[in-house]
Amino acid sequence: MGKSFLSLLAALLLTTSSVALACEPCALFNAAMLRGHSAGNFTFSISEQFTEFDRSEELEENSIRDGELVRSYSTTQFALGYDISESWGVQATLPFIVRHFDEIKRYRADTKEDAGIGDMYVTASYLPLNIKNVEWSLLGGVIGGLKLPTGDTGVLGDVSREEGPEERRLFKHHPVGSSTGGRALTFGSGSLDYLVGINVLGRYQKTLILADAQYTFRTEGDYDYEFADDLLWSIAAGYYIFLEDESTVAVTAAISGDHKEQDELAGADVPGSQFSNIYVGPQLLFTLNDRISGLAAVEFRTGGSDQGSFIVPDVRYNLSLSYLF
Repeated sequence: MGKSFLSLLAALLLTTSSVALACEPCALFNAAMLRGHSAGNFTFSISEQFTEFDRSEELEENSIRDGELVRSYSTTQFALGYDISESWGVQATLPFIVRHFDEIKRYRADTKEDAGIGDMYVTASYLPLNIKNVEWSLLGGVIGGLKLPTGDTGVLGDVSREEGPEERRLFKHHPVGSSTGGRALTFGSGSLDYLVGINVLGRYQKTLILADAQYTFRTEGDYDYEFADDLLWSIAAGYYIFLEDESTVAVTAAISGDHKEQDELAGADVPGSQFSNIYVGPQLLFTLNDRISGLAAVEFRTGGSDQGSFIVPDVRYNLSLSYLF
């Protein structure tokens, strides 16, 4: 079957790992997932997740007098990984976040943009189950790590210091800036958080089945604000459409979800900060000459619940590319 084929198998195991950066879940691209660990080598990866937001059915046109209405959210991640052995690898990931939104004053909207560095992630991955032969393969891995408070938390400070009625103070910097609800969009949380995950891949001949789940334990950050713990998961089934020693291409159909309960500000629940989303869509994964690997995917939100929030994610686009040194 060739070295590239087996490398892609080991790589796909961790491809779908994800983390939530503040409140916008974002794929954490681990380069080892598209080529397997290679002891003593470094890998540099770039990944992009672009999310388009839309109004929920509850939000009527021209119903917002003052506030912010999020239009899109982009997270570009730069990752440097090192393979300690054929089973162990470590990686540091730093995101750059761009948010486009409508600032509404007296029912008039002005499109604006803000950008900044997000919270850094330091992770380790381990592949304890690695069975591969010509007919079938079964791989299982775990991932764990820390989220470091490197991102700016100024928006959370604005929320805490805002004067006026509590509802307006809590929601001024949410996607909808009023008591209608929403999620705080800040580049950093100011907290040290912990993530764990598990990944499984099964193959029979050219057919693939992948599954993963990840949970992030959140702690209180700056300004007495604590983001709620979040759960992310994904299941995909696919097929290798191109198989050569120097390159491989696989396509999958995936269903995924992200879920989070209400955040807390000074010990009190923040209404509208919870979310639950279900996505479906295709993925394309590839390797080239044992050094280059990548992923392209589009995900459509097909279900979920955003109680109290009138802005919901609509479509997510993911692109990832890594190079082995």
